Amino acid sequence: MPFTKLNPAVGRVMIALLFLISGLGKIAAPEATQGYIASVGLPFPALAYFGALAAELGGGLLLLIGYRTRIVALGMAGFTLATALFFHNNFADQNQMIHFLKNIAIMGGLLQAYAFGAGAYSIDSRRPTAESLFTRSLDTFLAKDMKGWAALCDENVVAEFPFAPAGSPTRIEGREALYEYLRNYPDVIDVRSIPTRKIYTTSDPNVAIAEWSVSGRVIRNGNPYEMSYATFVTFRNGLIVNYREYWNPQVFLAALGGDKF
Repeated sequence: MPFTKLNPAVGRVMIALLFLISGLGKIAAPEATQGYIASVGLPFPALAYFGALAAELGGGLLLLIGYRTRIVALGMAGFTLATALFFHNNFADQNQMIHFLKNIAIMGGLLQAYAFGAGAYSIDSRRPTAESLFTRSLDTFLAKDMKGWAALCDENVVAEFPFAPAGSPTRIEGREALYEYLRNYPDVIDVRSIPTRKIYTTSDPNVAIAEWSVSGRVIRNGNPYEMSYATFVTFRNGLIVNYREYWNPQVFLAALGGDKF
């Protein structure tokens, strides 16, 4: 097992333990903690106390198991910055300066988790990725299951085809409208294989970019159909919410030989 695959989990555990231990310490000394909060002039020390417990214990546990890691890490980074500014702002005191810089360092680790996610050993890693979701959409398309492909889309999906030839829609809104557009596709073009498929992940875990191609024939005239695509897909809750695809309209029209899609 490559150690690099384990690194994100080790980092999460190390940061999470710091918050969990701090939270447990606050549970053990509620009056002292609330008194310290009040001493820096923050209002509603009891409310701030419970907020700190939620952030340190709740956030720490979620970070530990790697659930919704990006959102959790970003929220905890904000919490860590707030504690640095409110509780460690006397830079004339070397101890406070050290604590301030310690918080900044913790923020750096949390922002790394926000940028790169939880890694392999986490609950997040068990959720479908944009890459796997897009792969499933291609497999469903190849199976000529247009109803099933439409079911992979959000009901308010927006599909964009900027290079669509004249007379074809360049933008379709809604799952039902998209299905109506695609449902007769297998009766017009017999897609037999997807010779190439390269799917790229991005810094946004909900976005996939793909270069792929299809090989088949136009059913009505027997013409070969060889087309390459560049596709940008955004997912939300496992469903396609935006689908933007580019292809060569001249190749498309030549293959159809004047037939309508």
